[in-house]
Amino acid sequence: MDNNIRKISLNDDFSSLKNIIPISFYFNNQWYSLTKTTKLSDLLINLSQKLYIMDSTKFKRLPKETATESNGTLHFKIAFDDRVLKEPFKLENTFLFIDLGLSPLELQSLLKQILVIYKLDKTPFFIRIKDIPPTKSVRDELYTNSNKTKHIHNKDKITDNWYGSSYHYTYLSKKENDSRRLNKRCIHYHKENNYCSYRFGKCMGSSHCSGYKE
Repeated sequence: MDNNIRKISLNDDFSSLKNIIPISFYFNNQWYSLTKTTKLSDLLINLSQKLYIMDSTKFKRLPKETATESNGTLHFKIAFDDRVLKEPFKLENTFLFIDLGLSPLELQSLLKQILVIYKLDKTPFFIRIKDIPPTKSVRDELYTNSNKTKHIHNKDKITDNWYGSSYHYTYLSKKENDSRRLNKRCIHYHKENNYCSYRFGKCMGSSHCSGYKE
């Protein structure tokens, strides 16, 4: 069996669940497989469809009976209006939406409430989850010797069982045949007032000046 797969119940500590995906759940004396899940709350899609088919009348009571109040504001986890949910998902063949943006603790609380309403709180409920190795950030750094400016480029790469950061350094130098213009070397430039006697006005820079002369 895959060592990254483990089984949890609703009595376990959900606050410690990070970097996991649900792969199946045990409900009403049967295991159900989950596919295309990316986070724990995705199991709500499959479970909610089954609960709605089991008793749609009870399920329609869930928006009101599972809502919580904070500072005079109701916070819904299941609703008829998708605008009151963080990450709404519309259940198939219904007018109801479930929130897939729940934290592990919010999901744990909701599942317990639902099982009580459906009078299934005394029956076993388990979730098989798979631990996913976290993605580490590898930083490529480019240093230029000419202006001492440090440019950092972040690239997300998965490095299994490896720690640390890789670096590569590139030093930029002037080529022998690369002639650089500098306005203070120009015979027309007057440093005191940044004046150009060739253009009879303010110096516009030496890089592309047709009158530049050393």
